[in-house]
Amino acid sequence: MIVVHKRISLIIIACCITYSCFGQSLDKSKTGPGEKTIYITKYDSNPPPLNFRSFGYKDGLPRGPVTAFVQTDDGFVWFSIQKLGLVRFDGYHFRIFKPIAGDTASLPNDYIFGITKSHKKGLWLASAYGIIWFDLNTYKCKLIPLPPVYLLHPQGYALFEDSRQRLWIYNYSGASSLFLIDPRNNQFIGKENHFATVAFTGEKMNLDDAYFIDLKESEDGNLFITGKYFLKFNPGLFDFTVYKKIKNDHVDYMTLAFDKDKKHVWLSGWNGLIKYNYKNDSLLQFNFEKTGSQKNIENHSFVSPKNNSQLWLPNEQQIRVFDKINGKVFLYKKNNNENLSVTERNAKGINGIEWFWDYKSGFVALLPSVNRFTYNKILPKDERVLCQWHDATNNIIWYGTEDRTQIGHLYKYNTGINKFIRIKIPVKGIGAVRFIIPL
Repeated sequence: MIVVHKRISLIIIACCITYSCFGQSLDKSKTGPGEKTIYITKYDSNPPPLNFRSFGYKDGLPRGPVTAFVQTDDGFVWFSIQKLGLVRFDGYHFRIFKPIAGDTASLPNDYIFGITKSHKKGLWLASAYGIIWFDLNTYKCKLIPLPPVYLLHPQGYALFEDSRQRLWIYNYSGASSLFLIDPRNNQFIGKENHFATVAFTGEKMNLDDAYFIDLKESEDGNLFITGKYFLKFNPGLFDFTVYKKIKNDHVDYMTLAFDKDKKHVWLSGWNGLIKYNYKNDSLLQFNFEKTGSQKNIENHSFVSPKNNSQLWLPNEQQIRVFDKINGKVFLYKKNNNENLSVTERNAKGINGIEWFWDYKSGFVALLPSVNRFTYNKILPKDERVLCQWHDATNNIIWYGTEDRTQIGHLYKYNTGINKFIRIKIPVKGIGAVRFIIPL
């Protein structure tokens, strides 16, 4: 049955066989109408403290340097360990994928230093012996040999799959190393003329001495690249644009994060934290005094969005948070039960999970904020809640209940105006509502 109310569609699943919460039956002889008051939960927007959970050797983590880390949409965590192979973690157990002699579909080699999620239900693995396609449906592999320009330095490249499912390869050699990969026939498409157009002047600039470090895609499909220069690459035209105001002469590691306004990027690594407007060539530079007992913000080479108004600034020693609104940086303050031993790199997970990992200590999961609930006497005494769904956009909580005659009911609670409405289900004698699924 589908209940439609104010543009919201819900699937209400009711069962005629009565099961109760937590495996207990509703015994009328033991529970009278006046002996138990039914409570429901009201959303409280003040979240409790976040919680870090660490995963290290004592948890079964295979020993060795962690070289890459991602979480796929099915919830599995995948990471590579140097000279060991690819590891899958399901929250409880670690499974290692290694080369198997005589099995051409197994992992071709165990020297993996990069993992890129694919839109095609698979992983792209960067290895010293070639690019590996790892199919997440079959766990079978395919090896793509590296182009000749990579054979001299096969251990220093990275892979990136854009929103149009095109696979790119690049390394520190800069413009000459950027190739579009056609995995169907193992072709690498590049550009021989390595020139860029200087933004705001239209001049031409040679990129032979450029090198690439970090590459990310903007919402309009362009690729922005950090390195010796800050570049924008148009994949359709295969053209570079260089922003000369941003220059990294010291060959320091530098990463970038996009702002929600679609015109600013945040650059961190070589000279503090920079907010750069690539639309009008203006920038703001943030330098800070020491925070706590650690070093200045200049030592943060990794920047990642935390939310719309804050950035993560992790390094090898600690995790800091930068507030975009007031321009301040502060240490992330953990709780007593949080193990915050891994602080170097951030990876986005699913369902709001933040992961931090490094080469030495393993990884930790920063669990998403779980909203507090306050209890209110709203439902009738002889009904109990079996399921609920919180529509955060409209400040509505939907409840499926069961009364003592095993009849199901549906309620709508508006948390904004504290209004409680019973929704009539147009079926007589329906069993208890077991699931509420938004469409």
